[in-house]
Amino acid sequence: MRRFLHALWRVLKPLLEVVVAVAVLAVLIIVPLVKGATPQIANSLSGFAESPLANTGPLTGDLNAIPTEVACMKSYAADPANSMVNYPPVIGAPEHTDSIHSGVYPCATWTGDSKGPNQVFMYKSETNYPGGIVFVTFGGPNDAYLIGGSSGLEVYAPGPYVSKFNPSTGKEIWRRPLLNININGQFNPAPSMAVGKSGVYAAFGPHVYRLDPGTGAILAHEEVRMLDGPQKDANFDGFHILPDDRGHILLKSQNRAAGCNTYGNYALSSCPGATAANPKTTMAVLDPETLAVVNEIKLSQAVVARPIVTTWQNNIYSYIAGTETIIRVRWDEQARKLTEDKEWAPKYLLKGQGAGDAPAVIGKWIIANANAAPSKTVPICAFAVSQDDPNDSSRLCPWGEKLPARGASLSTSAAAFSTDPENSLLFMQDWLVPGIWAVHLDQATGKMTVKWQRDDITMGDYFATIGPTDQRVLLTQNVLDNTPAKAFAEDSNYEETLMWLEEKTGKTLAQSEAHPATTTGSLINIGYGGRVYMMGTQGSLYIFQVAPCTGGVYIPKSIGGSTCPSASSPSPSDAG
Repeated sequence: MRRFLHALWRVLKPLLEVVVAVAVLAVLIIVPLVKGATPQIANSLSGFAESPLANTGPLTGDLNAIPTEVACMKSYAADPANSMVNYPPVIGAPEHTDSIHSGVYPCATWTGDSKGPNQVFMYKSETNYPGGIVFVTFGGPNDAYLIGGSSGLEVYAPGPYVSKFNPSTGKEIWRRPLLNININGQFNPAPSMAVGKSGVYAAFGPHVYRLDPGTGAILAHEEVRMLDGPQKDANFDGFHILPDDRGHILLKSQNRAAGCNTYGNYALSSCPGATAANPKTTMAVLDPETLAVVNEIKLSQAVVARPIVTTWQNNIYSYIAGTETIIRVRWDEQARKLTEDKEWAPKYLLKGQGAGDAPAVIGKWIIANANAAPSKTVPICAFAVSQDDPNDSSRLCPWGEKLPARGASLSTSAAAFSTDPENSLLFMQDWLVPGIWAVHLDQATGKMTVKWQRDDITMGDYFATIGPTDQRVLLTQNVLDNTPAKAFAEDSNYEETLMWLEEKTGKTLAQSEAHPATTTGSLINIGYGGRVYMMGTQGSLYIFQVAPCTGGVYIPKSIGGSTCPSASSPSPSDAG
């Protein structure tokens, strides 16, 4: 019997040890949950990700809408009037909407209810992207890319990289580092990117890259010679594919004053002597396959802001806001030559205003803002000038012509005006002076009049509009509590919210919960199926989607939803 029991114990002992171990593990997990578990354990059991902001996702978008969006983009991009020539027929393939940076996405879907209350779902990406995110672009509904690692703030990051990510979760698929600034001391403002027919393109410093969309492998690289100033103080900002027979690439540099060691985009306006001491801008045209330089010129001024490209009277022009005048550069596709048009050089600034951001286009009118370089004396104005006659212009200053204004003693914006050319509208913003404005431009005369305004919104980034011409929805950010300038410039320690407005009236249709600050001068990136992407300065990508309250599922605020039905918000001021 003793021998039998001993043999039985030898069999049962390992099994009992397993049972005891499982019991202990269960106690270690379940008891803390009852008392208040760690978020990691609680979320693993509930199926939620760690952050409360992640609990309403992943967001797959409206799958029924995506085939319609794909078909719409094929038709839309094929029309040269829509400024998408030589880009893939994809929502978000250009660095910024289209070659004129309009902000209009007519094929994108509004998934909310324009007549009833809506809720906003918000999902925090499953990957954190160090150094912050600058741009999001798309190669199709399932091909999403971002460029990060150099947000333009004066914060440490080793350098930029391009990542492909899952558009529903934000989870990284691959990452391609481009440059380590510790090795060559490269100045680190925000980089550029776009998706073209020959791959994913990126630019940082004087370097340009073409990547394989599937793997991220570098297919081509070129370091472009700067025609003024050191290489390490230059940065290509603004990536364009030209509407010519080859689809050449157009780039322009922004240049930090020599001897200055300030990093980030603010170096361009804060270094000693800036902006007058900044080296003159280099503009270059590159081959889209090899990235070899086809032609380059030195402009007459130092230009901080990005360019736009448009076709007018059978000419391909690039317009950029100089320190003194708006600059027009012509690309001769037959001669393969850039030429600065010094006969067309309208002065656009009032005394005391700083140089502006990228111009905008409505018909024959080029519209410039001001104060990309901050001003302490004069707020931002809109200046419209004819492409046919640099002396035919008009100006609108809705904040007035003197600071302080609306409690703000400083005026600046890191983003250009956005436009809706089909509806003859432009949208104005200031990062520090409260209020946004919808302005109607008479395309016959160039006269500008305020259509509506929202005094309760402060916004210094880009607008976006989605949907068909007569049903447009305007997307805007709203900086909460009118955060002081110090928080903007130094650490972006503030919160903002994303809003969907009726374009015709400015009425609020939907509004997200508060989320951390997004990249300086960032875009509201429009994706497929009603999804919207915002880039956090701390490395998170925030994905949003609107859904009607009727027939939907209410998601509590505590886990990332918004109140449904939403409380009424302030109405816009109707200015005629």
